[in-house]
Amino acid sequence: MTDQADGHVSIGRDNFAPIINGNNNTYHAVEPLDVTAARHRAAGVWKLRHGMASEAVGQFRLARTAEPGNPDDYYFGAIAELGGKKAFLAPLRCVRAADLLIHGALDLEDRPEFHYFLAYLRFDYYARKHLRPPAPWQVSFAEAWAKGLTQSRIDSLFTLLSVEDPLPAVR
Repeated sequence: MTDQADGHVSIGRDNFAPIINGNNNTYHAVEPLDVTAARHRAAGVWKLRHGMASEAVGQFRLARTAEPGNPDDYYFGAIAELGGKKAFLAPLRCVRAADLLIHGALDLEDRPEFHYFLAYLRFDYYARKHLRPPAPWQVSFAEAWAKGLTQSRIDSLFTLLSVEDPLPAVR
């Protein structure tokens, strides 16, 4: 503790960040939420790329909590929910969680890769298991291409998923 002419100043820490008290004011030195979200997002993507999908799920959840309006956190979270497995091999609860997250991303921003991921989920899980999907995979597939999907975005998606793209190529 330091004495000053107009009061006392103390520096401490709580469970979240440093705290500075002085002159009847309290300052919590925390990073801005968008910085926190970016840090968790980067950690989650790193974990996805290195085969640690289950740990990535938590990072993307923290990023969504810090910055709920960022569609990337929902998209990456949906990818992580599959656990680095083909959708066909993932448990139904993981597929449903991924479906919910990708719809959250679509609610925030309408991107072609989000539609393509949805087509992948519906094709690889529902169609391959001969189950009735919430909507036909062909609808999301066509929507993705209509919105300007590029091969580099597809490659990026399947690199993060760590699986091969089972969807038919468009000629």
